[in-house]
Amino acid sequence: YPKLMQRFLANDTTMTTDQMRVLYYGYTLQKEYRPYYHNAKDSLLATYARKVNKTPADCDTIIRLTTQSLSVFPLDLYKLNQLAYAYHVVGRSDLAHLYTLKAKQLATAIFSTGDGRTQMTAWHVISVSDEYELIYLLGLFPVDQRFVYSDCDFISVAKNRMKINGFYFNIKRLIDVNGSMPSSN
Repeated sequence: YPKLMQRFLANDTTMTTDQMRVLYYGYTLQKEYRPYYHNAKDSLLATYARKVNKTPADCDTIIRLTTQSLSVFPLDLYKLNQLAYAYHVVGRSDLAHLYTLKAKQLATAIFSTGDGRTQMTAWHVISVSDEYELIYLLGLFPVDQRFVYSDCDFISVAKNRMKINGFYFNIKRLIDVNGSMPSSN
C-alpha cells in the first residue's frame, strides 16, 4: 500500500483501475483515515469554490487551501476537482489536466464497484463528499440524501432526461471505522 500511495502522491497517472481501487479502499486501513473528518478551512474553501466568476487570486487561494487539505486526505474527489479547476483558471493546463485525470481515475475505481441503482449494487465510498462529487461528475444534481437500510445512503437527483431518481452509496466502511453513524451537527 505505501508504494501505491507514493505513486499517487508523485502524480503517477499510469496506475490501473485495480491499483486505484486498492489505493482508495486500502486508505480505510491506514491510521490516517478518519471517515467523517472535516478540515477547519473547508468552509473557507467552499466560499471561494461557490464564487461564479473566480479571479486568479481566488484560484490561488483555492490552490493553497486544497493543497493543505489534500495533505491530510489525498483521495478527496471534490478537492482534486477544485484543484484542477483552479489550475485551469490560472493558466496551468498541465496541472489542471493532471488533477482532472487523478480524480477521474479515482471515480472510475468507485464506479467499478457497482451501478448505484440498488442497495445491492451501491457504489462503495470512503467519504460522504465523494457521493456528491460522483453525482456531479455524471452531470446530475443532488436534491436529497437519506440513510437507508443499515449501510447505505440514497441521494435523490433532480429531474433529468435519463429519468434517474437517485443513487445508492455503500458507507459500511465509514460506519465500521467510525464505530457508529456520526451524530447530527
